[in-house]
Amino acid sequence: MAYALGIILPFSSAKAEKVQYWAKGVSEDAGWYNTFQFTNGCWAAVSSNMIAWWQDRIKETYIYTGKCWDPEEVNREFDRNTYFNDGGDYVYKALDWYLRETHPTIAYTRTNLYQSYLFEDDYDNPIIFTRGYIDSNEAIFTDVLLRYFTTGNYVAQIRDMNHAWTLWAIEVDTETNTITRIWVTDSVPNDRNNPKKEIHALDSKRYKDLFYFERGIYDEENNSWGVQAIHPAELTFFGIEGRFLVDANGEPVFEQKP
Repeated sequence: MAYALGIILPFSSAKAEKVQYWAKGVSEDAGWYNTFQFTNGCWAAVSSNMIAWWQDRIKETYIYTGKCWDPEEVNREFDRNTYFNDGGDYVYKALDWYLRETHPTIAYTRTNLYQSYLFEDDYDNPIIFTRGYIDSNEAIFTDVLLRYFTTGNYVAQIRDMNHAWTLWAIEVDTETNTITRIWVTDSVPNDRNNPKKEIHALDSKRYKDLFYFERGIYDEENNSWGVQAIHPAELTFFGIEGRFLVDANGEPVFEQKP
């Protein structure tokens, strides 16, 4: 499986490289999840994808004794559970619910559910954290992804003001230190009549002060293809770092496999 410095592609000069960083256990062909949304929206499907990946990674390293949720099962739970708002909710709230229901001994550094937005220089984060409102700011977006995503220890939600996607990988130009491509799954299939689980590679775009990604999207009504822009507004991460998998006394919650 490709993650961290897993794939290096040639670029236009001897110094420049395009390096792909994938979440652990994930490649373009395997390891990712693409759960489709029900009536309550994309946030539930994205959360289900992130939980499924997290469980896979925990089970690889630790003796796992908690309930193992199927992504379709937990997606339906998020859709039906009255704890969540009918008109939509947040990925960090869904992940928080999952951990409290399934792994309640994991300690949080937050004091309440809505303490999720970080100070700009606060990088000592809990297992779930949200990186403020990015508002298409390329510098903030790049900074936080290079700090966390290059480790392979995280997956993320990337969302604009209208929709959310699951982020599995990034590509970085090492000469300019810019993100040139991302890989995401979408909870809305390109063709609802023939839904296919797929991962999308999206190239970065820039227009004046805006930084965004574009993907082709199928218009079922007109049987045609158009373009959908993703203007990053927020990132929410879910990680497997051992320093966060501890109880209130700082003791590991999971026992290492022999």
